Amino acid sequence: MSQLINFIEKYDITTRWPSMQLEFFGNSVHSYFLSLLTFIAVWWVLLFLRSFAKARVHAIAVSEGSQYWALLRDLLREIRPFFFPVMAIYIATRRLDLSPITTRYLTIICMAVLVIQIVKIASELIVFFITRNRTDDTTDVATRNANRNIIMLIRFALWSAGALFILDNAGFNVATFIAGLGIGGVAIALASQAILGDTFSSFAISLDKPFEPGDYVVVDNFQGTIEVIGLKTTRIRSHTGELVIFSNSDLSKSRIKNYKRMQHRRISTKLGVTYDTSSLDLRRIPDLILNIVNSVEHARMDKVHFASYGDSALIFELTYFVPTQAVVDFMDVQQEINFRIHEEFGKAGINFAFPSQTLYLHHNKP
Repeated sequence: MSQLINFIEKYDITTRWPSMQLEFFGNSVHSYFLSLLTFIAVWWVLLFLRSFAKARVHAIAVSEGSQYWALLRDLLREIRPFFFPVMAIYIATRRLDLSPITTRYLTIICMAVLVIQIVKIASELIVFFITRNRTDDTTDVATRNANRNIIMLIRFALWSAGALFILDNAGFNVATFIAGLGIGGVAIALASQAILGDTFSSFAISLDKPFEPGDYVVVDNFQGTIEVIGLKTTRIRSHTGELVIFSNSDLSKSRIKNYKRMQHRRISTKLGVTYDTSSLDLRRIPDLILNIVNSVEHARMDKVHFASYGDSALIFELTYFVPTQAVVDFMDVQQEINFRIHEEFGKAGINFAFPSQTLYLHHNKP
């Protein structure tokens, strides 16, 4: 195509078509014709190179499985279709004698398109380098949330810098604008300390990961399942059904119990038997409870002792573990143990105590 354009330039086409010498807006028809050919040639070559490179890089990425070749393929896909005709127009119009204002506006448009394309490619590079070691099957939700928030802020910074660059080249006084943003930013920061505090707390939660969506937590007197960790608030679905919304700064200052991170649940309870229980039965009770707990699936005995003398009962304290995170599973095991203790105590003739008083009457004879 370039050889064709050079041939046309050397060939005196105006001798065969004199109308080519006509001028419009300071340029001959011949110049417009050459610019049109240049535009077509550049656009076609750019499209061809992009298609060829995409096909070649895709084949290499599939055959080698390299993430860097896959990155290059994604970057080629990020080159938008509007980029090629704008660049072709800019190159084709270089041979035309245009007015200064037309040249200026054309340069601004082409530069804006180029900056937009560069920002999009830079965004893809940032996403790649932040998430290149991540797989959706192994990376936890908190890490993905942190990556998403970081990428969002970096993208905002890139687009802001690109917009300022375009405005600066368009003739706007960006220095004054930036100074105004600095002063306004200080005022906004002072007025929105709570919002900024919640935002930074969100990053702290995402990086430190004390909890993540799906965890069952207790915060002060509230308990429920984490649903969403946002930039300002965290939403917890209460076990009674309502949605409780906490600011991230409040959560970062609170004492949080995360039940999903539990390896096992520890159950400690007390049993009271009547004071008329014989010494032999009292000595049998620890072994009886030990056998009951060990016979229940998923229960592991810790200790059982005759702990104290109560006001109306002899107190035994027992502790056992259930290796589960689910509340329902732990309650099922606890219920089964309570059933069996009641059954075995009934068979052994051991009576449970309940609050009672014995009244002794003394009669004085006259």
